[in-house]
Parts: sequence; structure tokens; C-alpha cells
Amino acid sequence: TILLSPVEENGLIRIRIASDSLADCSADLHLKLMNFNGKIFMDSALSIFIRRTSSWSYFEVLAKQLLQGKDTSDLVLNVRLNSAGKILAENNLYFSKCKDLHLEKPLITKKISSVPDGFIISVSSDKLAKSVYLSIPRKGEFTDNFFDLLPGETNVTRFITKDKKPVSEEEFKIISLYETY
Repeated sequence: TILLSPVEENGLIRIRIASDSLADCSADLHLKLMNFNGKIFMDSALSIFIRRTSSWSYFEVLAKQLLQGKDTSDLVLNVRLNSAGKILAENNLYFSKCKDLHLEKPLITKKISSVPDGFIISVSSDKLAKSVYLSIPRKGEFTDNFFDLLPGETNVTRFITKDKKPVSEEEFKIISLYETY
């Protein structure tokens, strides 16, 4: 398991990685700074080597150097760790408290497909949809039903169930932090 932890402390932004894997790993660390509408201010990657059973800081930058005076209530730093074409870990760093974020109403679209063990749900949004929650009043289990949805990206999750009855639009619910206030 690999944990990716972006933090801001004492004017410094650090990307920490903790691994409990018993093997070393080469990976690419991708950093993307964007506003909530998807405008990208920085997009970079660096190759790193993660030692087995370790915890280390792999990237540091002064917050003022990265943010360059931008309105932090409308910014997110997305951090992804990829290896061999797979996402090993992903996390987002927000620069303001949730109550101070300038969230706008996202237009979330969904596509539901039947598969032998349940359903595949693909959701995307035109702008940041923070704290997206998926629910359906059926017995079953989501592989992931709580996440942030970055603008223009698609999150694909499964709902595993023995109930093969088709899902109606009304039955399947999606809410984000925006809808809670």
C-alpha cells in the first residue's frame, strides 16, 4: 500500500509518500495546480524511486512560489503517483478550509452500465465537484463512493450486487459538497 500525502505547513508545500510494500518501486509523481474550472497553472512530473517500507518527502516548494498570489479559495493541487501505467495513489491539496472554498454548482454527468456482478458507474463534471457521494437504495457495495471529481475527468466505480434489476435515474443519487449548503 502506498499513501500519498500533500501538506502545507509553515509556508512550505511537501509531498510525502509512505509505503508498506516489501518491494522497491520506480514511479512518476505528477503535480497539477488548477482552479476549480479546470484552468491549469502548473503541470509537471518527476521520476522517483520509492524504497520499500519507507516514509519520505519527495517534493518541496515554497507555497508563495507555487501559488504566485492566486486566490487560494479557488485552487487545488492534484497529486498522482503512477507506475507501469497504473495509478498507485492520488490525493488533492486544498489551500483554504472547506467553508471558505468558492465552489460553484457542478454539472455532474453519469453513465451506468450493467456488468455480470452489478453495475459500472462513470461520472464526470464540468468543474470541481468536491466530496462527491454516490448512493443507491439496494443491497450491494461500491468500490468507491466518496471522492473529489476534478473538472473534465471521469471517475469509474463499480456497484457490486446480486440484484440485476435495471437502475433508474431517480434511484441512483449523486450529491457533492455544493448541494449540502
